[in-house]
Amino acid sequence: MKNSLRLVAVCLFSISLAIAQTATVKRNVVLRSKASSTSTAITTLKPPATLTLINPAARNGFLHVTTGDGAKGWVYAKNVEVSDEEDAAEGTTPVEDDTIAKLLAAHVDAVGQPLIINGATVCGPTGTPGNDDKKKALNTNKNRTDTPADTAYVKVDWADLRDLPANHSEDLPGAPVVMEGFLVHRVKPEGAESPNCGLTDPDEVDSPARTPRAAG
Repeated sequence: MKNSLRLVAVCLFSISLAIAQTATVKRNVVLRSKASSTSTAITTLKPPATLTLINPAARNGFLHVTTGDGAKGWVYAKNVEVSDEEDAAEGTTPVEDDTIAKLLAAHVDAVGQPLIINGATVCGPTGTPGNDDKKKALNTNKNRTDTPADTAYVKVDWADLRDLPANHSEDLPGAPVVMEGFLVHRVKPEGAESPNCGLTDPDEVDSPARTPRAAG
């Protein structure tokens, strides 16, 4: 009888511990139906949403949670900060993910290069962005030709790259990354686009057969 009571007490303690644990969304994360990045997306959760952990143990890198409006699903663990009631009482706040810190440290501002053919400049380093400053910055990044040192690359996985936070959309481009993966489609030459001033000849667009732009 005593053993049974002890077991019940342990179970109740475990349940209360799980209920007490919460997670704070620290960057946009997709709530999914299963513990997989390929499962059905239920909704996108944004900081600083608070989640309740159904189980504190991660599965395949995902946590089983309940949202504030009662929706249940799985979120990528790296995109949330787990805490419990004691942490909340101490005023603990989420810290920036180590991967983001590394990417910010590795960032190098882009210096766009013009497209030069037969010694003549046929498209400037910013392409044809019009009056759109964001497109101008994007084109400048596309038209850079600098090569990072081998030691400069930050190793990331696909989930890290996919889930980069929107609040770093302007300062993360320009950080060199390396990722392992497989190409499932043959790379095709680009067509007319703003970075290449709308040009379409084979030597005016990006092509798998040549080094881009002196590279666009």
